[in-house]
Amino acid sequence: MAFNTITFLFFFFPVTLFLFFLTPKKYRQYTLLITSFIFYCWGDTKNLIFILFSALFSYLSAIEIENLQKENKDKENKIVFITTIIAHIGLLAFFKYAGLMSMPLGISFYTFSVLSYIFDVYYGKCGAENNILNYLLYVSFFPKVISGPIIQFHDFKNQLANRIVTRRGVVEGTQLFMLGLFKKVLLADQLGMAYSSFAQTDTVVGSYFTVISYGLQLYFDFSGYSDMAIGIFGFHFGKNFDEPYTSHSISEFWRRWHISLGAWFRDYVYIPLGGNRVDTKRHIMNLLVVWLLTGIWHGNTLGFIIWGLYHGFFVIGEKYFFHDLHQRIKPGLQVALTQ
Repeated sequence: MAFNTITFLFFFFPVTLFLFFLTPKKYRQYTLLITSFIFYCWGDTKNLIFILFSALFSYLSAIEIENLQKENKDKENKIVFITTIIAHIGLLAFFKYAGLMSMPLGISFYTFSVLSYIFDVYYGKCGAENNILNYLLYVSFFPKVISGPIIQFHDFKNQLANRIVTRRGVVEGTQLFMLGLFKKVLLADQLGMAYSSFAQTDTVVGSYFTVISYGLQLYFDFSGYSDMAIGIFGFHFGKNFDEPYTSHSISEFWRRWHISLGAWFRDYVYIPLGGNRVDTKRHIMNLLVVWLLTGIWHGNTLGFIIWGLYHGFFVIGEKYFFHDLHQRIKPGLQVALTQ
């Protein structure tokens, strides 16, 4: 069920809001859980099986990890941790790359949410959640389950526990949702039709317009969904896109495009590998690993791997090989070259 459909806008969302405010405050998260399950399995009920497996498995694993930490059983703790990570990555890889059956809705996004939770519990950034219903809501919360943003558990839990609905919050959330709807319906969808028309041409000018319309359609579609997801119920999760097409470099572009995904790779891959606190060769390798995984996450073909490494080489180049040359270019030309 897309956010811009009549079913969502005039049926599902109004009914969810009505039930949410009708429910006593201490039980409202359970209303959100039920409606999230309904939203998630609206098109295909089998989707619910996989997200429940992922949520329940990670929920029990996190509790076991915390218990083993208290008992100082480091070896057993590491085994549970590694097994949990491999199981979730393996399940994602099976659906993404085996091609034997259709992918469960939003599996890339909720798998990364689950993995961030397991990492945070293992490394002591947050405690294991004992309330299984709260954790199920974190994994399946309908605004973010399809296209993100990828939210860390402790951020979600803090806002859920200290949820205060104010008139200002409702207004700001509604404005952000409407902005996202505008991006999706009036910009992305129209640009999508333009892209389809330009793609049929075989002229140089038509090719340029094809690239431009596709890039803009992709941005307004993805950022529009993110704005709508963040605006629903007024959760404060921060921007997921921050005007990336005004960036002066590839590095800056990727700090402003799909920010929650970039933050995930930074926190759970780049920094654990050593980040930039290593020698130059190791730092270059760390960046290549991150961009290789970024390409693999985005798609299941060789083209996405090449795409990820392509951007990785530019990020590395800007830092180590043509930094001085890039700084001498005028800002306006930097933006043009980045695009």
